[in-house]
Amino acid sequence: MRFLAKQVNTLGGSIAVGTGARAAAVSDLRLTYEFDRATIYLSSLDSITKKIVFKGTLGEDVVGSIYEVGLYSTAFGSYATGSPSRTLATFERSSESWSSDSFASGNHRVGIEALRLAPAASGTLTSALPSLNLDLSGYSNSDEFTLAFFANANTSSVRVRFRGIDSAAYYEYTVTPTTGYNVVSFAKSALIKTGVLDWTGIDSIEVAASANAAGAGQVDFDGIRIEANVPDADNVLVSRSVLATPIVKTNLAEMDIEYALEVII
Repeated sequence: MRFLAKQVNTLGGSIAVGTGARAAAVSDLRLTYEFDRATIYLSSLDSITKKIVFKGTLGEDVVGSIYEVGLYSTAFGSYATGSPSRTLATFERSSESWSSDSFASGNHRVGIEALRLAPAASGTLTSALPSLNLDLSGYSNSDEFTLAFFANANTSSVRVRFRGIDSAAYYEYTVTPTTGYNVVSFAKSALIKTGVLDWTGIDSIEVAASANAAGAGQVDFDGIRIEANVPDADNVLVSRSVLATPIVKTNLAEMDIEYALEVII
């Protein structure tokens, strides 16, 4: 509406790609789990099919399985009244020093691998990413964390903690997963606080996996993001689609990507 009223200059500024397979809905405000965006460099009109085609390019270093695609009105949000959505961890050994060095591929959708925790029956395993010096105080209580991971049938719970310098102080959230690939979102206010700390001094992120009595669990951690829910009138999700067949983006070359927006007349 703002574009039609000439209050903004573009209808489409970027194409976002993500890992979520949840069905597209008119109420969608963002992708389920976004892992990259391509700035639109060209838009064209197909008058026969009545579609506006937007084109962008994913960089050579972008790696992931694309399950969902979204057309955003700008390349990046302004977030004048809050902090921007961003990725906090990708669970790649080449860029992050997790205390557990067990990594695996096959069940991941972001990057080239995932951090694997495989606790024995009735057991729990943890891994931590230290020395982060994160300040998350700019995010409101309604902003959300999003955790992407794969879990097997014996996994009873998955936990994430944001710790302070004092290891006994942390914010914690625990989820009961479904078998398969999970994307779980939870409000910042939903995390339970233990000890004395605040969001200005997050020193590490810790993840944990617990198994039930039936057998060994397995969780492949794929990514953690924080999503700003502050409305941004200029940067909105114009359209979202879920692919019938996922597209695998490798690091062998750039990938051109198109988003066709149908105009019903």
